[in-house]
Amino acid sequence: MKKFLVVLAIAAIVCAFVVSAQTEERGSIQINNTPLGQEVYYVKGDKGFYIPVRAVCEAIGCMVEWIDETQTVVIKRNGEEARIQIGAESFSFEGNGNHYTSYRCNPATFIDGKTYAPLSVILECFDGARKHFEDTGLLLIVAYPTYKDASVLVDLGIISQEDFEKEGYITNAEALWTISDAIGWDKDDVDLEEWPRYTRLRDYDKEFKRMVLSLVHGPINYDEIPQIKFEENMTEYEAVLYCTRLIYDTYGCTDVGDRHYTETEDVYFRAAMKNIIDTANATNAQNSIERKAFYNILYRTMCYEYSRGGYSLTTDRYICDHFEKTIDLLNN
Repeated sequence: MKKFLVVLAIAAIVCAFVVSAQTEERGSIQINNTPLGQEVYYVKGDKGFYIPVRAVCEAIGCMVEWIDETQTVVIKRNGEEARIQIGAESFSFEGNGNHYTSYRCNPATFIDGKTYAPLSVILECFDGARKHFEDTGLLLIVAYPTYKDASVLVDLGIISQEDFEKEGYITNAEALWTISDAIGWDKDDVDLEEWPRYTRLRDYDKEFKRMVLSLVHGPINYDEIPQIKFEENMTEYEAVLYCTRLIYDTYGCTDVGDRHYTETEDVYFRAAMKNIIDTANATNAQNSIERKAFYNILYRTMCYEYSRGGYSLTTDRYICDHFEKTIDLLNN
């Protein structure tokens, strides 16, 4: 056993030398809205980004354990577990009721006495995205929220804590503003001349009109604007319809036709299939929707998982941008 450990240690040292020799740069790391500090840095080489396992994984809510006998780091979160062994060209992962499955990867190694693993392995196991800002050297890691409710919308700056705690219903105007803030579309890139002149809403201010027009061909259709009762409570059907259309707009190639459904049963069926509502039961379709129920549907929409030769999340479009805004604050 001692001979085996000596050989393994030598292999780890060689592996660490290889990674260091390939190093192009080192830089700081930010997890969502939180910089990890100057002492925590990534290493970027020919084989991609390597990150310090414990610092990054604990920052995204994981438990990290080191098994010295096998030189293995064990990472756990929400019933999922990854095992990454120093020098190994594969890692194992267990989750969603499945037994351990091995996947190929570039080997983890030691750098400056710390365990470093490919960032791609961590993102694959525990859901996330990255963006590298070459001008500042900053690596932004977006860890997809594991919240069980819509409180994440507060952390993303989409709604205030006060709004989140409000009881009662939400009006169409409030809900559409919230959707607009969530998806971040450019409200200035619209032509106010397109506002329907024949609608009773011609007296709304320009900012409101810009917001509504920016949502056309997304959650709403142009010819629906005159029929929307902005000051009245949003119905459950309207909330489900708009959010289902948001998913279609993101990746239309996988959801062809979803935008054209307007029949209640069809809309609810598609929404349930996409898991933004629990069931296709449309009993309360025409009832006013509770504010918190609307927030929950919107959150589930933003984290919808779609298939396109693999799996990803609408988070890539709808959530990353909210975290990226903090980069401007850091740079300034």
